[in-house]
Amino acid sequence: MPEVIQAYALLKKSAAIVNRDLGKLDPVKSKLITKVCREIIDRKHDKQFIVDVFQAGAGTSTNMNLNEVIANRVLELM
Repeated sequence: MPEVIQAYALLKKSAAIVNRDLGKLDPVKSKLITKVCREIIDRKHDKQFIVDVFQAGAGTSTNMNLNEVIANRVLELM
């Protein structure tokens, strides 16, 4: 269900912007995270999300999967 992944990406994109504005996140890192989240929202990395969004629990696996995709793609861009 790509809508769930897109929603998570939007949340993480927003967090990167807010934390940059609060001085808690380096502007360069924020820009890269924001760019990658936009790519995820645009469904450019759908094949990277192998965890079923309907797994049991609070969505921890989906959140961790998203963090890994963002981190790896940011490293590629750096």
